[in-house]
Amino acid sequence: MKSEAKYLGGHADLNFRDVFDKYIVEHQEYNLDDSITIDEETKITLNDLIGQLWKCTDITSRDICQKLGLGTYAKYSQVVRKLKSNLLSKE
Repeated sequence: MKSEAKYLGGHADLNFRDVFDKYIVEHQEYNLDDSITIDEETKITLNDLIGQLWKCTDITSRDICQKLGLGTYAKYSQVVRKLKSNLLSKE
């Protein structure tokens, strides 16, 4: 089940992690309402993607962490919570 990470913690679906990484690398500005393509049939908002990674314990790459100002390494859960907090504080 793809939403398992949202509720149970642990590992999020690899596809969600890859899509998140690609989104961060390809964009300079982020918006919770941005539409993101998951696969040929599925589009979700950045906010929904963050929800899928909310309790993910996998480690993000150093490049993603540094781009978002989070040091060297962090869990996806830490990265998405910080990103969402930053985006909400801008509103």
